Amino acid sequence: MKLMIQVVALGTFILCFCCKAKEISHNNNQIAATPIIIDKSLTKVYDASHKIDTAYINGNILTIKLSCFNICQTDTFELVGNGRFAKSNPPITAAFIKRKTQYLACKMNVQKELKVDVSALKYPLVNKVVLNLDEQRKVVYNY
Repeated sequence: MKLMIQVVALGTFILCFCCKAKEISHNNNQIAATPIIIDKSLTKVYDASHKIDTAYINGNILTIKLSCFNICQTDTFELVGNGRFAKSNPPITAAFIKRKTQYLACKMNVQKELKVDVSALKYPLVNKVVLNLDEQRKVVYNY
């Protein structure tokens, strides 16, 4: 009986240790996503320093690939929305890419990838939201 308890305890320890190690290695391979910024006073942000090449959602993470013009390699961007939804089915909301840093001395054209957690855009009682990123680009967020 004592041996059986020790075997079960050892098995549980090994199982927990293996799962923990797997979880840690999985997290090291992921790029951290920043949350969407909700600004209720936002009307529209136009920034000519970038163009959206591709945008897609996997889970709660929106990945946007940008072509950026006349910026520095160290410039960063954020996704900003006002938190308002059109009364439609599915609900529609808008978010804009805003340049956070602006080093005016740089004139580089670079590619950037922006990863944003859009879980703050979940609308009650539905499982889908349409997110307009600009006049031509929209993505569907299924949750």
